[in-house]
Amino acid sequence: MSIKVVRPVPIHQARPATSPLASRPSTLDGKTVGLLFNSKVNADIYLERMQELLDAKYTGIKFVNRTKPTATRPTAPALLREVSTCDVVVNAFGDCGSCSSWSVHDGVALERAGVPSISVISEPFGIKVRLEVESWGVPELPVQILPHPIGQLPRERMRAIADDAFDEVVFALTNEASVVADAYRDAVSPRSTYDV
Repeated sequence: MSIKVVRPVPIHQARPATSPLASRPSTLDGKTVGLLFNSKVNADIYLERMQELLDAKYTGIKFVNRTKPTATRPTAPALLREVSTCDVVVNAFGDCGSCSSWSVHDGVALERAGVPSISVISEPFGIKVRLEVESWGVPELPVQILPHPIGQLPRERMRAIADDAFDEVVFALTNEASVVADAYRDAVSPRSTYDV
């Protein structure tokens, strides 16, 4: 008996025009960082720790902290416009099916608006979101893969994961778009977490 593995995308499907990643700043000194919290448990702790780490590393950095009322819908247009005024955005996080989809959907919208972003997802959903961003025309969208589960971890463990994830966030937001695109093109879960 043999097993045939198929990709759930029709061969004849027309591919959307691809959009390049937004141009990234070389540093976050003096920049405004949007921290988009999608109301998932522990995403606030992750973003809080990212803010502390970024604030310690960069001079004159500012932060815009915004919260989506639910993770199971796209960011409301007015809120998306507001975070699109930031120089870069960290979008956290997806640790289930629908919230992962909407998280990367928001990342695609930000990149198309010219705002560098990174979307944070837990490991089991990496392949699914990579197929989604490909179908939405931004196949190199930076998607950070965290270990799963992350929603019920103690506060200090979540902060430690954010510490480990910090270098990848900086890489995705401050390198040339072509370098970031090369690192994330075809990157799927499972992969070496934080390895870029």
